[in-house]
Amino acid sequence: LIHHIYPGIAIINSEFKVVESNAGFIEILGDDAKEIDEVIPGLIGADIKTLLPNEMLNHLEYVIKYAEDVINKDFEYNDRFINVSIFSLVANKSVCMIFRNLYQEEERPEEIIHRVNDVIKENLLQVQQIGFILGEGAAKTEKMLNSIIKTYKEQIGQR
Repeated sequence: LIHHIYPGIAIINSEFKVVESNAGFIEILGDDAKEIDEVIPGLIGADIKTLLPNEMLNHLEYVIKYAEDVINKDFEYNDRFINVSIFSLVANKSVCMIFRNLYQEEERPEEIIHRVNDVIKENLLQVQQIGFILGEGAAKTEKMLNSIIKTYKEQIGQR
């Protein structure tokens, strides 16, 4: 089934070995993976730790260990902008990785709109959080300064 899907797909087991992959996955990995594919079709049994950069491996290890999905994480890899989703197939046993090359023409329009909306939402959330923190800080500062003023007024009044 995964061999007929365009995005790169790899199924990885808890020993970090490739259980199954498609041509899109091998294409994204580049020339070294293509050479390995000639010897080991589909990279089956290959150690994924030798194929992926550490940043991706960290997310893969997290999903295998905690069975919590990592969806739509972007990486720059082999001079490409790659979107990777990693999700658990069987908790703590196997995961599926889906790779999309965002430089591909067919990926761009919908993906760009989606990403722009995500950036807008994230920035608005950050602005709200900053506003809350500033308001909270101003209230604490005002309270402390009023307390200091009150203390000094009491000391002046006692003399």
